[in-house]
Formats: sequence, C-alpha cells, structure tokens
Amino acid sequence: NNGSMAVSYVTTTNGNIVNNGTITGADYFGTYYDATDPSFTKGADYSITNAGTITYTGGGWLDFEANDQWNQKDANGNWSSLNGSTGSFTNTGTLQFASGENLWVSVNNNISLGGKLQTVSGTTAKAVSASNPLGGLELYAGNYDYSDAFTSTGTLTVSTALAATGNNYLAGNQVNLLSNVSSVDGSGNPAGNVSIVAGAQQTGDSAYAVRVGTGVTVSGDSIRVNGDVAGDNPNVLVNGTLSANSILFGNNG
Repeated sequence: NNGSMAVSYVTTTNGNIVNNGTITGADYFGTYYDATDPSFTKGADYSITNAGTITYTGGGWLDFEANDQWNQKDANGNWSSLNGSTGSFTNTGTLQFASGENLWVSVNNNISLGGKLQTVSGTTAKAVSASNPLGGLELYAGNYDYSDAFTSTGTLTVSTALAATGNNYLAGNQVNLLSNVSSVDGSGNPAGNVSIVAGAQQTGDSAYAVRVGTGVTVSGDSIRVNGDVAGDNPNVLVNGTLSANSILFGNNG
C-alpha cells in the first residue's frame, strides 16, 4: 500500500504485507503459508513491514501475525506449526492507538519494533511513554505462544519506547532491548510485571539470550527473565538498568 486505505483487516497467503502509506481501521494484519498452493516458496519470509502509518482506534488489540504457528498449512493441507517458511515483522513507521488500546505481535521469525508508537485523540498524537501507556503489550518472536518452547530462532529487537498498564510479555529466542520498557499503573507509576522469555543459552564470550542496552531502563513492580523450557536459565547481559520491587532470573528463581 502506497496510498490511503480504510479497511477492517489485511491478510495474504504466500506473500508479504508492505505499508508505505496510511491504513486506518484495521485491527488485524496476517501473513500465511499454504504449501499446497503453487505460489508457495519453501524458506520464503512472508513478512509484514510498516514504513507508513497504521491507525487503530477500535477499542481492542492491534494484532500482527507473520506466518506464526497458527497461520501455517502443511503439504497435506492441514493447518499446523510445521516451519516450511518464515515470517517477520518490521516497524520503522508509525503505529497509532486510542488511549488504553493494546499491541500484539506474533511471528515465526524476527520482530524489529522501531519507529513511533503513539496514542491519538482527535488530531493530537502523543508518543507512548510511562505517562501515556498502552493498555497491554505482547511480543512473541520465534513461534512461541507462552506455553511451548520456541520452534524457530527468532530475535526480538525493541528500539522504540514501550509502556503498558497491563503486564508486558516479551519473548524471543534472543531478546534485544534498545529502548525503555515500562509496566505502569494509570498514573504512570511502576506496576504489574515485565516478563521476558528467551530461548536456549547462547554461546561465546559476547553472546547473550537477553540484552538490556546502555542507557535503557526496564521497569515495573516485578521483572522476570525465564527460559522457554523447564530448567533453562538464559544468560542476560545488562548494560542498562532493571528497576522493580522483585527481579527474578531463571526458571528456578
């Protein structure tokens, strides 16, 4: 899309979604694969990319699903979690919400969340922050639904400020936080939980499963960093600040 669209949802099978213009009204963006269709390319990245402006003020969740485990059809025509292709989400543009709305991103591979997140009231747009939070935030990179291990090696990279009044869920085989992440109450005070789930431990002197960048603050009433399977304690590199009443590392606390 290079123009202006007002739609309810945007989906494609065996293809990509790219927005360089303006989309209003849509609460769902989804890419799917269907291995039974001649257009399917094994290993393709069926991705969602926003470099324009997406505005959702419908009072719920703005949902992006790029070829995640619920959006896949295997060679026998059955919907399944078989990883015959990948899917990523990239935002370098602007995502706009009404006050208190929610963001959900679930992808087969990588999430790169940059650009701008804003709330809008009339003609006024204001950046998301601890004093202007979303209602809820859930980001899952690498086919993870918060109950199973990762089935692909997705990386979650956050490079724009995130804040929500609900609990924050950040999951990726590797999680790279380059901007502030806040879980707050309605007055902007630390509240709720920031839950970070990472995959298997990385190897090498400079490797990490979770990295909090220099100058970055992750804050809430509690912060928990878990592995994705029992007994897995991901290695965490903190160059910034973790601020909470309770901070727990690893599945064993």
